[in-house]
This record gives sequence, C-alpha cells and structure tokens, in this order.
Amino acid sequence: MRHKIIFSLAVLTLTFLNACKRDKGENVISKSTMSEILVEQHVLESKVLLLKLRTDSMTKVYNTLEKEIFDKHGIDKAQYEESYQYYMTQPEVMDKIYEIVVDSLNVLDQQATLDEEEEKRREREEKAAKKNKPDKVLDSLGQESDKDSLHLQSAMDSIKMSRVRPLDRRDSLRKEELKKIAPGPTN
Repeated sequence: MRHKIIFSLAVLTLTFLNACKRDKGENVISKSTMSEILVEQHVLESKVLLLKLRTDSMTKVYNTLEKEIFDKHGIDKAQYEESYQYYMTQPEVMDKIYEIVVDSLNVLDQQATLDEEEEKRREREEKAAKKNKPDKVLDSLGQESDKDSLHLQSAMDSIKMSRVRPLDRRDSLRKEELKKIAPGPTN
C-alpha cells in the first residue's frame, strides 16, 4: 500500500512537472529577436520617460511606438507576450537573453557618451575657431578682407585725417561764415 502511494505521488509529480514545462510553440520568437525587442523596449521606455508627459499620454505614446517595434520585427503583441511567457518558464534561457540585453544597453550607453563628448569637443573647436578668425568684410573695392570692420574704419579715418589738416581757433575766426556764428575778438 505504501508503495502504491509513493508510486502515485511520483507519477503525479512527473505529470505536474511535465505540464509546467512548456514546449516551444510555433509562435515563440527566437532568442535573438526577443533580445533585440527587449533592448528596443528599454530604450523606448527611457525616451518616453524623458518626455515628462502625464501617465495617460505617456502610455499612449509608448504603446504606439511599441507597435512600431513589433511591426519592424514582423510580430504582434500577442505573439510577443506568448514568447515572453514561454521564456519566463525557462529561467536559464531568459537569463541568457537578459545578459545580451544588458550588454547591448551598456554598449548603447557608452556610444551615447562618446557621441556627447565628441559633440562637446566639436563645439569647443568651433568657438575657438570663431574667436581666432576675424570676420570677412568687403573693402572699398568689394573684395573680401580678413580685417575686421573696426580696423577698416580706423584706416579710413586716418586717410581722411591725412587729407585735412586740423583747424585751430584762428582758422575758424578768419572765415566770415564762422565769425557770424561765433564772434571772436576782432583785430
């Protein structure tokens, strides 16, 4: 009698364990596709969170963009969920998938950091180049000149000054027009 109970429990246990272990169905997507989708979903989730929308709006945006991810991989949400449930019953396989996901996300993060550093370096170089390079202006002949406008203005002023000698008080008093405006001492 005791052997019958142990045998019955063993059969029930094996039956139960076999029932829990799912067979990989036709609709289950491959491990590589699953890992790609999970990476894209995590990136999408981060982007949507950065939008700082209200929860309902965030959910709508996420669902719309998630559908685009599924369309890109040629699956639908039901097939994804079925595959996800299958892989959740296979912890070893799911761990391997998430190792790939984490590694991929780390690579993406490092690439984003490098891109940001490169952009900052480019901006610094452009600022330095603008500071060191004078603006191009047109000179009197309409040709480009490397001199800035203040340099040209001072050069033009110096040309005018060399043509006209400075007036002193005596010169201004000798002219009849100026005597009427500002009468000075008479000789």
